[in-house]
Amino acid sequence: MVKNKRQKKDYKLSDEEEELMVTFLEANEMLWNKKATHYRRPDLKEAAWKKQAEVMSKEVSQLQGWFKGVRDNFTRLEKLPKSGSGQQAFTEREMWTLQKFQFLQRITYHRPQPVNS
Repeated sequence: MVKNKRQKKDYKLSDEEEELMVTFLEANEMLWNKKATHYRRPDLKEAAWKKQAEVMSKEVSQLQGWFKGVRDNFTRLEKLPKSGSGQQAFTEREMWTLQKFQFLQRITYHRPQPVNS
């Protein structure tokens, strides 16, 4: 029996659109920082996403999906051991992600490793 796999959505943006999104996200902390004053205001967050989607002529879901993917990738990259401890060199894309999304570092939380006794 074969399970139905969910279709993977394409959230790709051009280089210019990605730079525009980085600027937008840095300026709108309420979209990603749970400690921001307006984080719990879905009306404001939705309005910000809609405005950006209109500016870029994209769907809100595409922009949100792109951000989720990049944010998750940034978190994964931050968790990797630093160079000198057996870590492979980062790709150009990984370096871009680490550089552009440094503003997410203050909200990134990694669970502690379980203790083996």
